[in-house]
Amino acid sequence: MKHILVLPFPLSGHVIPMLNLCCKLASRGIGQITLLINEDCVETVEKLHEELVARGDLSKEVVFTVESIPVTWPPAFRGSAEQIECLSRAIDGTGKFAEEVAIRALQSTSVPPVSFLLSDFGLWWSQDLANKLGVPRILLSIIGFQEFGIILQMPRLISQGIYNPFAETEDDDLENKLIEVPGFPAFRASEIPRISQFPDALKCYWDALMRYMTRAREAKLILVNSCYELEGEAYDATLRIHKLPIHLAGPLLASPLDSVATSDCLKWLDTIRSPRSVLFSSFGTFLQLPSSELEEILFGIEASGQSFLLAFRTDVVVGDPSPTLLSFLDRYKEPQSDPRSKQRGLIVPWAPQREVLLHGSVGGFFTHFGWNSVLESLAAGVPMIGKPIVGDQVGNRRLAVDRWKVALEIPEDDEKKLRKEAVEATVRELFSNEKLRANAARLGKSLEEIVQENGCAYKCWDMVAKI
Repeated sequence: MKHILVLPFPLSGHVIPMLNLCCKLASRGIGQITLLINEDCVETVEKLHEELVARGDLSKEVVFTVESIPVTWPPAFRGSAEQIECLSRAIDGTGKFAEEVAIRALQSTSVPPVSFLLSDFGLWWSQDLANKLGVPRILLSIIGFQEFGIILQMPRLISQGIYNPFAETEDDDLENKLIEVPGFPAFRASEIPRISQFPDALKCYWDALMRYMTRAREAKLILVNSCYELEGEAYDATLRIHKLPIHLAGPLLASPLDSVATSDCLKWLDTIRSPRSVLFSSFGTFLQLPSSELEEILFGIEASGQSFLLAFRTDVVVGDPSPTLLSFLDRYKEPQSDPRSKQRGLIVPWAPQREVLLHGSVGGFFTHFGWNSVLESLAAGVPMIGKPIVGDQVGNRRLAVDRWKVALEIPEDDEKKLRKEAVEATVRELFSNEKLRANAARLGKSLEEIVQENGCAYKCWDMVAKI
């Protein structure tokens, strides 16, 4: 029985595609999976595992063990400069504990030897653990290939003075600066993954990225959660420039779960008579926006006249929500006394995003343009609008708007904020733009074919399982 050791980065946006890849490998003969993760993430992983079994993606026969690393996140992590630096130190220090946990978990004679170590791209020290265990290391990058390729270019761009990540630069300058690397698709400086909200943490952020890149070159394989149909140009260019064993392993998506059909939001969607008429909105799993900007977004969606379903985390607001925002949220929460509100919209604390996007009533997605959300929207054939906030999200939106033409960009004001009128107009255009909808449907069909037998993702999973 083949056995793999898995090291995901302790964020749900990283854990989910990693577990989805594990499912693909388990269906190809991997019989035992030992997963190491920070102790405060163990419960989340165990719940995700139960859900994957319920979906039928992972057989109950696969031995799945979660080992706890005695390291926790910074308290109430929301991305402040101080917490990003603290997180970086925690990640660096996790390696020593992970090695002790791994060796203890694997030393039993009843445990099959490990065939390879599957690690998130961000855990640079996993190469040292693989060396100690004497097994190959396979990396998974959970961001798109365009953004991955840009990061690969960064040491060269910085050393040649083409781009300085530490320079004080206005957002307009980043948007207007076009960076051209011979053989690679041109990109704007604004598309470089960054943490513009937290300039004090830039050095820590870039030091970490450069370390990831250096150690990545020691891996046996580098897998990226994307596909040739979406990012073939960037993939071909990167392989010409960098002689690295990079393969496209995406889209790594879970199967839809039938049992969630009883959830309140899906029941509500079932009451909507007009197909493709609902805007689904979600702001990701941990990023925040100020109350004033959330008001502009939500009132703009309401003013558009389009029905909407909003997954609204209680901690999405920076600080305390305003009375105006609280009043809006109360108006659309269940139970609703106003029948007009019940027809117009519904707000829930959480929604099964994959299933919602696949529902026949949903025709648009307001998103933060995180890569997992982009892939799920594309796979469902649903066009997008939204608000990128941090990291790779600006570049993801650029691809969706300019390259694939499945999304619209909401104009921002002079302070780079969204206003009600702009949101309202863009929502209306989203639902009236038939060309956008046709492009999304075409890409959705392509992604469906990729994961079928003889598709490129299918072949990639076969190759990895044989290592």
